[in-house]
Amino acid sequence: MAPRLVYSEQCPNCTRFIQALDATPAAASVQRYEVGTLTPQQLRSVQAVPTLVLDSGEVLVGTAAFQWLRNFAPAEMGGWASGTSLGYEDLEGAQGENAPDGAAPWASF
Repeated sequence: MAPRLVYSEQCPNCTRFIQALDATPAAASVQRYEVGTLTPQQLRSVQAVPTLVLDSGEVLVGTAAFQWLRNFAPAEMGGWASGTSLGYEDLEGAQGENAPDGAAPWASF
């Protein structure tokens, strides 16, 4: 199963994540889901965006998703300074740098 990305078109961190992802070979293999298209069951498992679900089932939110992307294709990530704050936006619009506590397990698609 391909990695899955849940994003919001309203989230600036999601926009940055997608732009960086599109500059990598992984872009074609990542399935993308706009948070507004999720079913209520799927939505229960998403507390913030961007959320990346890896093939292993590991869920990466916000900064952790950006770190995965940086590790995946470091040559393409040259535009990010190491101290750059890359985070998430919860579904109520609040922003932060790390995944929210108590993130629920991912509902299958």
